[in-house]
Amino acid sequence: MTKDVKITLYTNQTLADGSNQDITISARGRYYYKGKRHHLIYDYIDDGLGSNIHDYIKVQEDLIEIKRSGAINSKLIYDIAKKSIAKYSNPYLTFDLAIDTHDIRIEQKNNLIKVLIDYSQDINKEYFCRANLQIIIEPDI
Repeated sequence: MTKDVKITLYTNQTLADGSNQDITISARGRYYYKGKRHHLIYDYIDDGLGSNIHDYIKVQEDLIEIKRSGAINSKLIYDIAKKSIAKYSNPYLTFDLAIDTHDIRIEQKNNLIKVLIDYSQDINKEYFCRANLQIIIEPDI
């Protein structure tokens, strides 16, 4: 895999009220493989906030970490072994975000890596959604 990559995050959330929400983030970034982990670093402009967000993602077999800084600040941990709780803040509010990870799959073929995460989220101890996150990493051509 090359260092210069295109990173796409697709999230599909089924909210507590039964409605669906899709979120897509696409950016150019840097990829490294070190210490049996995939590392991704990229910046993007959040459409809702109109501000720059810096993301750092670490991917390993059964644990994914997404650290965000800028207009959004959080360190989200997707861990099959245990439920994680993070502070999530943006310019408007801060809340506790609990993540219960049900499954993590990593698929690697040629110059394409797909990370698939199935999880549930609670916000301030109340059920928020069941979600699927796909992280697609491919060479930036």
